[in-house]
Order: sequence, then structure tokens, then C-alpha cells
Amino acid sequence: MKYYLFVIKKDFYKKNDNYLYSMLENLKYMKRENYNYGFSIYHNVCYFFNDSIIKNYLEKKYDMKPENNIYKIADDTTLKITKSYAVIKTNKHLRELLCIFYIYHKDIFVCNFDTKEYFWLKEKITYIFPSVKMCNVITQTGRSCYYKDCLIFIDKKNKLKGIIQL
Repeated sequence: MKYYLFVIKKDFYKKNDNYLYSMLENLKYMKRENYNYGFSIYHNVCYFFNDSIIKNYLEKKYDMKPENNIYKIADDTTLKITKSYAVIKTNKHLRELLCIFYIYHKDIFVCNFDTKEYFWLKEKITYIFPSVKMCNVITQTGRSCYYKDCLIFIDKKNKLKGIIQL
């Protein structure tokens, strides 16, 4: 399975998920001569990934080094992070990897263009980890709470649930 992760701007939350998926699918399969048009659509719909935050975390926490910008997470799982999107190729469900992206930004839309599946990461994460939410205190980088080289998240009662040192 190949999952594409996009950070979506708030203006597009109210739109229908099917519409958003179709737009992202059209961008993925767009012909090269239409890239200028595609870039303008992308900028209206998505934020860029601050890929250095996630890369730094993977390199420091797990001592992972990318090979051609691809991280090998497990024997059958890889992660590629670009400025526009992230791609996870896997045959299994990786809670921790998805949680890292949720901590980074809660408004991530996940698409599997091969099977035409799509979902909001926050809906899956709150199902997997029902007591976790993003904190919106201290200094924010996107939706992640970033303070002195740490990502911080709290539970529903505003109690500290975890700190990830980058």
C-alpha cells in the first residue's frame, strides 16, 4: 500500500472529502505541461511540509539516515518526505509513524491513489489514541507545539502526555 500525506489548509476543511481527494488525484497525475497551473492549485489547497522537523526527529530518535531521501522504517515499510507531501509504502499499519505526523500537524489528509481510499489522519489517530490531542500553547510551527527542540502533546484534560525531543 502506498499512502500520500498532504497538509491541508483550513479553507478546504468544509469542502467535501471526495472533492478534495479528486483534486489531489488530478494534481498527482497532471501532465508536465500543466505544472504551473497545478502549482497554483496546490498552493491554494495545501501547506508545504517543514520536512526538516520530521527528518530531524527520525534521525535523532531512531538513528535513521535517508538513502536517496527515503527512510527504511522496517523491512517492508519506507517513508519519503518532500516539501509537498510524504509517502508511506507499507503492508502494515504503523501507529507510531502516523502519530509522528499527527503531532507534526493535525490537518493531514491521507490518500491511497491505487485503491482510491482517503481519510483525515486526525480521525484515524483519535480512534487509535482517543485521549491525545494537539496542544496549541507555547510556540507553534504549523499545528505542532514546538519548543526548544521538542514536540509536545497533551491529553483532553491538558495534562502532559508526551514530549518528543528532536
